[in-house]
Amino acid sequence: MLFPILATLVLALVIAKVIQFILQKQKNSAALSKFHSFGTLPKDKQEKFLFFSSLPKKCPKGTKCGTVKMPMGQVVYIINPNLARVVMKKAYRHPLVEKLLGHYGTQAALNLRSDKSEWVQSRKFFDSLLATKHLRSYVDMSRDVINNYLDGWEARLAASEPKPGETEKSFPIDLQAEFNECVMQVSMNLLFGETNSDELEKDWPKAFVKMIEYCDEELMRRVSNPVLLADFIHSRTSTGKTFHKYCASMQNTCSKMLDARLREYGIEPGKEVDAKELRERVSATTNPDILDHLLTFENENGSPVTRKLIIDHIITFLGAAYGTTYFTTSLTLYNIGDDADVQEQCLQEALKIENWTYDEISHLSVIPAAINETLRITPPVPNIPRILEEDLIIEGNVVPKGTQVNISTLACNRCPDVFPSPDKFDLNNTKDGRAKHISFASSPHTCPGMRLSEQLIRVMVGLMITRFNFKPEEEIKMEIGQTLLRSSTGIKVRVYNRK
Repeated sequence: MLFPILATLVLALVIAKVIQFILQKQKNSAALSKFHSFGTLPKDKQEKFLFFSSLPKKCPKGTKCGTVKMPMGQVVYIINPNLARVVMKKAYRHPLVEKLLGHYGTQAALNLRSDKSEWVQSRKFFDSLLATKHLRSYVDMSRDVINNYLDGWEARLAASEPKPGETEKSFPIDLQAEFNECVMQVSMNLLFGETNSDELEKDWPKAFVKMIEYCDEELMRRVSNPVLLADFIHSRTSTGKTFHKYCASMQNTCSKMLDARLREYGIEPGKEVDAKELRERVSATTNPDILDHLLTFENENGSPVTRKLIIDHIITFLGAAYGTTYFTTSLTLYNIGDDADVQEQCLQEALKIENWTYDEISHLSVIPAAINETLRITPPVPNIPRILEEDLIIEGNVVPKGTQVNISTLACNRCPDVFPSPDKFDLNNTKDGRAKHISFASSPHTCPGMRLSEQLIRVMVGLMITRFNFKPEEEIKMEIGQTLLRSSTGIKVRVYNRK
């Protein structure tokens, strides 16, 4: 007798939820009909880039947002950077992002996207981790790795032949295909320093790049195919099995690296750690790396960070830092090489730097302008998804709670109401100091690694243009096929010796 009653109640609850969902969807549709429609999202990767980059031109001047039809429903796209900052200040979040990132096991990434106490804790950690006193040593550690990498380019150049019709030796290179491993090596050096471990094989940077790019592609495949959002279905597909295999492999390797570091400090993994004793041993280290800071960071209650969260932070750092950094560095070199005047300005500024320390590169102006302009016109993360947790008024119209909102950094950074030459690589767009682009998002969810990324890109670009001359070989064709922007034709340049 009890079972039929419970079954009836459950069925009634499900029906009520369905009705509520339908009514809410109708309400949202009615509200969104007041906004300009951008049409339907293209399926082709390159067409997506062209679609979003031209959004500001597809509506009346001054329009700040519009709607786009996507597989998951109608989405409000923000195309004005000033409005985007207002939306991001509200700390809205998208549950789908949390669901997908959760399979990485990166609780650190989820915390940074939340608006709860965990977010405050993670931000405090990253702020302390990337304080100026640490950035100085990070820049020094990175500089040595980059110079060693460029020594390989010197040897490659010496063994090369002149391009037909030229007398000077040179060699072609796809920065997008090759430079990612250099940046991954830099990231690992910042994380693990000189830790020796049989687990960190010589080719692990290449393997990690392969795994994280595959996982990135798989996340986008799930978004574009709503059926795959069901974990039960996705985990049984061949690509889903590979995805989970790679996630487990990254977790396992980072775990072993953590164990190796603990043994270096005379601590057996798995045993209780005396936080005070560990801090004393780490403080005696000449050049503490990020893993050292992770081990000694304390929560607000004085307790150390959990083992799981340390591993999560490692994967979050490697996954986020490498992709955006190598892409922006590669494109900046391409853009500088494509403009003789800008390349000469950057070179003259770079030649004044002696040791490429943190303090020296903090006074650069032309090179940062070139980097910011590259970030503006081609933001590594082209879209930032959100779900409104409360009603939001835009242009006098109410966007209801629960509406999907996407901040298109690509469109915002090309807004003609803000930038004088929106579609052109022009240093005048970023000449007033701190750029107006939103490629690093905006407070309170500004990218926590922004300062480190800015410094590393300055060092990489500066060292490269002082040693080599770059000339673009092939036109770049951008595409939005993953969570990050990519070029379908690579970023191909020809490298010459700097005379």
